[in-house]
Parts: sequence; structure tokens; C-alpha cells
Amino acid sequence: MKHAMPLHPVTLVITLARDEGITQNELAARMGMTYGTLHTALSRRSRITPLMAIRYSRAFRKHEVYSRPEQWLYKQADWDLYMQRVKGEE
Repeated sequence: MKHAMPLHPVTLVITLARDEGITQNELAARMGMTYGTLHTALSRRSRITPLMAIRYSRAFRKHEVYSRPEQWLYKQADWDLYMQRVKGEE
């Protein structure tokens, strides 16, 4: 069975920030990290770790769904599962 490709969690971060009209500098400040650290995470499409899930949930606390760290980890798990299926390792 073919599965729909989920949105990569980092793409969601970029989209939410754009929708809120905040820059990466402002997002980094909300998350308590430097611009460089955030930029590296976003440009490399890094995995969402538990720590980053907490930071993203704080940064987007205005959003009911994305104010929970668990939701960010679910998004990462969806992406990881999809990638395994694409590789044929299901």
C-alpha cells in the first residue's frame, strides 16, 4: 500500500514561523538558542529531539496543537516511519 508523504517537521517549523511573521532570529530567541544553532538545525532538516520538541512547543505556544512537545515527536515519528517504508524496510 502506498502511503502519503508526511510533512517534514522542519518544514512545519519554517511554515509556522512564516505564518506568524517571525524571523529565524526571533524564533531562535524564543527557543533560547543562537541563530546559528537554529539555522543549522533547519537547513540540515535535523531530527526533532525531545529537547527541540520542548523548545518548538514553547516557541509556538499560541498554536493549540503545536504547543505540546509530544506533537513534535509524533511528527518526527511519522516522518521516520514514512522514510523506512520508502526504503522498503517495512
